[in-house]
Amino acid sequence: MFCRREVIVASSVIACEVVKVVCALLLLARYGNLKKLFKEWTLVGALTASGLPAAIYALQNSLLQIAYTNLDCLTFSILNQTKLFFTAFFTTLY
Repeated sequence: MFCRREVIVASSVIACEVVKVVCALLLLARYGNLKKLFKEWTLVGALTASGLPAAIYALQNSLLQIAYTNLDCLTFSILNQTKLFFTAFFTTLY
């Protein structure tokens, strides 16, 4: 089993997001874009570009953890794999 059923959802989601931020910063630093990014960064620009998608993604991660604790393995796996299909579908509509 991936993790115990008694996992704290908020802690799991926050840990996942922290790992993603660290990986993104390491990749930016590796390719030399980190200083340029910090010079051009503004709070309003960041919130405009990524505020709503980030909130939806965080909600999705929380719901994913709740589903993991309440669904059987097969149902959870099938629902989790449909994310790719729906992402591709709605991307073509946009």
